[in-house]
Amino acid sequence: MQGAIVTLFPVDSPGKYNHACSAKTDAAGNAAIRTYGQPGVPPGKYTITIEKLQEEGGREVFDEELGGRKVVGQKTFSYVDAIYRNKETTPFAIEVKSGPNNLTCDVGKSVRKQL
Repeated sequence: MQGAIVTLFPVDSPGKYNHACSAKTDAAGNAAIRTYGQPGVPPGKYTITIEKLQEEGGREVFDEELGGRKVVGQKTFSYVDAIYRNKETTPFAIEVKSGPNNLTCDVGKSVRKQL
């Protein structure tokens, strides 16, 4: 599914690469992950979360405080089960080996199945 957010959270990663990196999936379910604005993923172990939201309904109204239009009454739901959206409960993990830049992180068939 295109447009899902795939986030990699480092597991026991000391040093400067200790924050999450993420990207949106393309039509094939691949995510071209960037870290610190650069293509690729630093070597290490990561847990993977997935999120794909859909917004429905609502209506536009003028908000005087905001000075513009906004949408109210819109409902948001997720295509992805809660277990896969939480870094504490997701069963998905990946280990990125050292070597050339990993421009695209193929998160595997099991993750793409959830999209």
